[in-house]
Parts: sequence; C-alpha cells; structure tokens
Amino acid sequence: MKNKFKLILAFLCLSSSIFAQLGSEGAFDAKSFGLAKTYNAVSNGVYSIGINPANLAAFSADKVEIATILPLPSFSIKAGTNFITINDINYFFGKQNGQARVLTDGDKQRLMDLFADGGTGSASMTINLFMMKINFDQSFGTIAFSINDVVSARFNIPSSIPELALYGNPAGKVFDFSSLDAKSWYLRSYALSYARRIFTSSSYPYDILTAGVTVKYVQGFYYAGTSRVNSTLSTGTSNQIQGTADYVAYSAFSGNFGVKYDFDSVKTKSSFSLFPDPAGTGTGFDLGVSAFLGDTWRLSFAITDIGKIKWTQNAAQFTATGSIYLDDITNSAQRDSLKDKIVGKSKKIDSFETNLPTALRIGISNHVTSSLMIAFDYNVGFNDMPGNSVKARYSIGCEWDLLNWLPYVRSGVSFGGYYGFGWALGAGFRLFNLLDINLATSDFNSFAAPNKAKYLSVALDTKWNF
Repeated sequence: MKNKFKLILAFLCLSSSIFAQLGSEGAFDAKSFGLAKTYNAVSNGVYSIGINPANLAAFSADKVEIATILPLPSFSIKAGTNFITINDINYFFGKQNGQARVLTDGDKQRLMDLFADGGTGSASMTINLFMMKINFDQSFGTIAFSINDVVSARFNIPSSIPELALYGNPAGKVFDFSSLDAKSWYLRSYALSYARRIFTSSSYPYDILTAGVTVKYVQGFYYAGTSRVNSTLSTGTSNQIQGTADYVAYSAFSGNFGVKYDFDSVKTKSSFSLFPDPAGTGTGFDLGVSAFLGDTWRLSFAITDIGKIKWTQNAAQFTATGSIYLDDITNSAQRDSLKDKIVGKSKKIDSFETNLPTALRIGISNHVTSSLMIAFDYNVGFNDMPGNSVKARYSIGCEWDLLNWLPYVRSGVSFGGYYGFGWALGAGFRLFNLLDINLATSDFNSFAAPNKAKYLSVALDTKWNF
C-alpha cells in the first residue's frame, strides 16, 4: 500500500476529528442536541427528516420552512472517545520535566484499566445543504425535500493492542484482536418525504394519527472499513512467536480523491469538486407513525435508514490469512513472511455492499404546562455501521419557553449507546416570527469540567418560516 493511501486510510478510519452520519446516535439540528438527542416525539417540520417523517404532518402555523446555508450554515459536530479524558492524555502522553514520561507499573495498570471494555472513539458532524417543507391542505398532506452531506467515522481498539505495547509479548500470553473495528464513509443523501393524517377523531384537533415515509437516494464518495478481524498472537515457551492472521477490509473512493492502490499501474490526480463522482450509490427508506393524544401527549415510532449502498468505483479488498510463526528473528525469510501475513494483500474487486445505519426510534413527549415540555426517547441500531450502535440509548429532554422575549432553554441527559452519558444544554429563539436560530451542545459536562472531557460537541442551525 502506498504511503499516500496509508495516510488517507488511517486518517479516515482512525481519526476522531471528522464527520458522521445520523443512525441511532446522531443528530443534525441544534434543538435535538440541546435535548440530549431526545427528538423522536419532539421533532417538527424539516427537522423531522431522518428522524420520523410522520412528524412532518404535526400541527404547524408555518406553511413553508426552508433551512439552508444562509444566514448561517446549519451543522453539528461531536468528537471524542469513551475511555480517555484530556487529563489522561496529558498525563500518559505528555512530558515530565521536559522529557517523555516513563510509566511506572502502576501507571501501566491504570492505562490498561482505561481499555478494560475496549477503546472506542468516534466523531460526528452533519452539514445541511438544503431542506424545505411545504404544508398543503389536510386531505393531501405535507411534502419535504432535503440534501445533506454526512461523513462518519468510528473505531474500537481492543485491549490487546495497548497491552502488547506496554508489556511486550510474554510467553504463554495470547493476544486476541477480534474486537478491532474501524469504519468510515462520506455520504450525500437526497431525501423526499411525504406525511399526512391517517386518522382524525371527532375531538379534532386532538387525538389524531399521522404516518410518513422518506425515500432517499444516497451517493457515497468514500468508504474504508474492516469487515472481519480474527487475528491472534502469542509467544511460545521457547520464545517463538505464533498465531493466526485473519482479517478482511474493504475500501472505495471517488475518482476525485486521486487514491492509488498498490495494484494500480496509473497514478491519478485529486481534483476538488462540490459534486464528486460517487464511488457508490444506494437507496434508503424511513417509515414512521405518530399519535397526538389530547392537547399535550405525543407518541412516536419510526424505523430509519432501511437500505444499502453498492460501492463500485475504485473498490478494493484487503485480506490476510494463514498461520504466523517466527522462531528466529535474524531469519529474513521468516521476517518477510510475518510482515506479509500481518499486512495482508490488496486486490481490485468489482463491487461490495454496505448497509445503511438502520435504527429503531421510539419516543413520547408531554407538554406539562404551556411553557414546559418533557420528552423521553429510546433509540437502538440494527448494525454497527458508522453513526449507529446496537447498544440501546435512552434519553430525557426538557424545553422551557419562559417568556416570549426570552430564548427557549433546553436541557437533557442521555445514557447508553455508543457515547454513554451526556448532559446537554441549548437555547433557541425566533426573530420577527421569521427566522429560527438554535445553538447547543450535547456534552455540556465537558465544558463544565474540560479536563475530564471525553467528548466535545456543538451544533448550530437556522431555519426560515413562512
């Protein structure tokens, strides 16, 4: 693999400072961030896209909503790890008396304890290019359209890697790397949504049921990720190194990125474009229903991102298979064989497929008073694609509208999922009954105690209402 491709693959798969997709863990609007991503029964208008399309048909005095890059771009960013804080990084990898710190046995054990459940890291960002919602009459319903760029990266470092680095490879110790995982992609989705009321009781405008569907055309501009890792390594009683190399990984890149594999005979130049050639394409669907009970309760149920992407441009497969054995480190043939087994081989393939981050979303909200709303969410992913987690996430959020001339104040807490605990805080207001502006973080605890921060996040959005 050429150095250029190594750098790109390492950056895209293992960095925590790039972008991310929705899935069960994500959010692209600041209102959701301020509510600790408690959005299933709360989202309205264009911000229902990707969460529950049925909420497009919720009560709204605005016939048209538009969110775009003006007057301010709408985006959200989240980055960090679940296992190491800023204090830990400064201690273990900082300098002591001007020199690299020499770790004691106690330091090594403390560092290993951080990896007790593996070391996961990720980042999240979404950029809204354009979203628009139009309310028609009740008999027809609501239509919405959106274009969003999303890039996603996540990784998991098994405890065997830091243990091997800290203690070497003692005799009889088996290192299992099967939990190693790294995935990243850059997607652009074009989504068309439709929602309408499917039941209205005699007590209208209360007790109604809405349903919605979103159809997505997805372009993928790159993908790089592991598919299977079952490699092991150990040292025998006679200090021989033995084990098994077994992993499979895939990648695909738009021609605009100028990536060159080992097996490529011709080098291509990278070229910037707002509309890169896709490396893969696919389709996805969101399905949702919402129930409005009385004038205070709302129940929400949705399944999002049902679909796949087929990657065809510059598609490659990386594999390593076979037994590892080394009993003479001075033997160049054995060293070369070990290197080949660990690094593996790459080859061009016609195509491969990846799932979209399919997720189940359930939510309930209640307007306790005219100025206070409380909501509860349950989100869980059906796969481990970027932005998703098969570990359920629970959250509760509150929104206060204290006085008309003060901003909305939002807060909430989230538990479980990929990120674990997060305390959110946000605010929003409407200017001249025309422009909504929201600002939030889903990790206010990191700002309150920055040295103990594991994740940092911020979100900003603007929306025009007519």
